Amino acid sequence: MCDVSQGQPSLEEIAARYRLLLSVQSDGILIVDAKSWQIIEANDAALGLYGYARADFIGLDIRQLSADKDATALQVERLEAGQPITVHGRLHRRRDGCIFPVDLSSAVEHDNGVRRVCVIVRDVSAAVAAEKALRESEERFRALAESSTMGVVIHHEGPICAANLRVEEMTGYSQEELLKMEVIQLICPTSRGVVEEKIAYNAPFEISLQRKDSTCVFCEVEGREIVYHDRNAQVVTFRDITHRKQAETRCGHVDERLQHQQKLEAIGILAASVAHEINNPVMAIINFSELVRRQAMGCDEDRISQMAEQIGIEAERVGLIVRNLLSFSRQEREAPMLMRMIDVMQGVSSLVNAVVAKDQVTCTVNIPDDLPLVRCHEQQIQQVLMNLVANARDALNERYPNYDEEKTIHIKAREYVDDEGRWVRTSVEDHGAGIPDDLRRDIFDPFFTTKGKGKGTGLGLAVTRSIILEHKGRLLVESEEGAYTRFIVDLPVGKPIEPLGSAA
Repeated sequence: MCDVSQGQPSLEEIAARYRLLLSVQSDGILIVDAKSWQIIEANDAALGLYGYARADFIGLDIRQLSADKDATALQVERLEAGQPITVHGRLHRRRDGCIFPVDLSSAVEHDNGVRRVCVIVRDVSAAVAAEKALRESEERFRALAESSTMGVVIHHEGPICAANLRVEEMTGYSQEELLKMEVIQLICPTSRGVVEEKIAYNAPFEISLQRKDSTCVFCEVEGREIVYHDRNAQVVTFRDITHRKQAETRCGHVDERLQHQQKLEAIGILAASVAHEINNPVMAIINFSELVRRQAMGCDEDRISQMAEQIGIEAERVGLIVRNLLSFSRQEREAPMLMRMIDVMQGVSSLVNAVVAKDQVTCTVNIPDDLPLVRCHEQQIQQVLMNLVANARDALNERYPNYDEEKTIHIKAREYVDDEGRWVRTSVEDHGAGIPDDLRRDIFDPFFTTKGKGKGTGLGLAVTRSIILEHKGRLLVESEEGAYTRFIVDLPVGKPIEPLGSAA
């Protein structure tokens, strides 16, 4: 206690000096006598913090507030030595016995030979609880991420700030190396444009992940927005789909073999038709040649000239059929190109006529030359047309064994627009036997056929459907038994491929 007789201020005078200053502080503030360690003044925030009434709090030994006696003894020792101290996370006790964490800042004040200690107490319960919740949340996230079979990366707008062990395995980079990199550096250069375009859509997409040794891994990627360390961040997952891609490649090879097998079947069917079709111009060439030989004796030059011209016409007709057959039978895997549907059709027009002519079937073609372009493998779409024409011919033969004016195949094309986009719609229609309702759902199954033994493998429509799906198109069928069948091929309107870097 202060000695008033020596002119030193009383405790009441000291308290009054500090009261106005202390009243406006949100942290608890205590004024403590450095000899007795009794509290001589406290603001309302301190009273509320510890749960005391002023009468009970003033005069209390500050050391009674601590729940950690050893730490308090050390603080007192340093304060007695005149050292200011700041400590974090000390445990104090409220009047009701509840223990809570505080940060303390203390300094010694000398006033007319009297030492007093000013202590600022800040309740950090909320911060400690938040830190604990964050730590537990991160621990749960880490446990989930490390147990995941997918690579998981978290990043802000800059370097990676977290990555699980699976990312290290997939990329070959260590954790230390990953935390110095940006996510885009893990992506193969050829896939970076895809990432920048699609990552914001919150939907999975496929890219190539580049390993440290420069090899690539096929991955399915998905990005999601999260809050991480009180900041907006993004979690990116990488699923290794290399085995799936390899399986798809193997399936693709099987599809190619089936397509080739079906094409060989079609060529076998064409052979008889082409032989019949070629026979007529060949016989004409022979007959005109004989006439030329005979007329040459009479030297009728005009007549000889006419017959020679006809020989040339028939020979060119044979040549066109043979060239189309050779082109159709060639095994090529050309890149898809922007094509006009009329040009695709003209490439097999002579073969189509050869297929239908010997059965007295007429084929009409109505394909405008100003339709939008489609991006396609020309030979594959020609194979589709040949398959559909052959099926139409068989349906007409079933209904009309001999000549009939209704024995006609109609091939048409037009632009078609619906909710899914713009299409070039090509239809192959016949008024033949039609397809029974109970068989319609099976006609696209591989090896399903209603033809007699030795007359078909059942691959035609299955391969046709596979080709159209590969072109991101649609194959539809409309039919009524005993009336008609219409196969509809929708191919998406093609877009030119923009050069890399041309996008704004």
